[in-house]
Amino acid sequence: MQTDAKPLYFMIKNFIEANRLSWSRWEIMASMDAATLRGSYLPLAPQDMTLNQIPTAQDQPIDKETLSLVPELIEDNTVAIKRATGASRAAAYSQAASVYLKTLSLSKQELLEYTLNTSDIYSTGICGETANKLNLIAKGSKIADVSLEGLINALGRTDLPRIYAVVHIAPSHRFHVEKVVDKIFLLQSWVGRFSLASWVNKGKIEWDLYEFLEALQVALPAKRGADINKYYSLLFNLKGAALTPSAHTSDQVSCAMYQSADEKTVRDNIEATYHSDVSKWN
Repeated sequence: MQTDAKPLYFMIKNFIEANRLSWSRWEIMASMDAATLRGSYLPLAPQDMTLNQIPTAQDQPIDKETLSLVPELIEDNTVAIKRATGASRAAAYSQAASVYLKTLSLSKQELLEYTLNTSDIYSTGICGETANKLNLIAKGSKIADVSLEGLINALGRTDLPRIYAVVHIAPSHRFHVEKVVDKIFLLQSWVGRFSLASWVNKGKIEWDLYEFLEALQVALPAKRGADINKYYSLLFNLKGAALTPSAHTSDQVSCAMYQSADEKTVRDNIEATYHSDVSKWN
């Protein structure tokens, strides 16, 4: 077993750099479709208010005739919100709805460029989509479904030097963790917190094996407590975020374990999925 085997993170990084991409572009293309990205802009109505329904995001742009009817619906909704909750909430809704209307009219390529260059939507990812796409690229052979204890035991086994897991913390989060001999590589996004691109810049990706095993046990305890938890923050927040108590417990964790594929297979999958994504966004 070679100790210098490349983890998925470095293989993706090398591909991105070789093709002069950005992590943000790669992440959006890899983890979202156009309908999901358009839907990310949908403005939320104030709680307990029923408003005019504006068009649902689609993969393709909405036709001009339908779009022409939307500004009046937005205006009526804005007036209703102003009466119910005040001018500030109404103005925020109106602005967000106008942006959403714009995204409904853009082609896929225009939508991608607008998101990357103008909006801040790409600053937070969709954790499940990210983890699922990383698993698709890694293309390992499934070993077993396990609990948090099973994950810790598997990662600690010396006879399993190259494995990875897709870990689900119900109902909030999903992430990808890979073991390469005595190192762990953690890749993830988290809705409302950070994108994969943000995590790559300001998250703790690389861990020594036994520190990671300790971090899992401390950050995901059997019972929730009020103590500040440095490992919870290191695992699930960007550097500089405020330390908080653990928000989840070990019984919320389920994991799918995989034997890692060989590096050539992974490299081929990275390239193939990227070209598939390019086609999807054209």
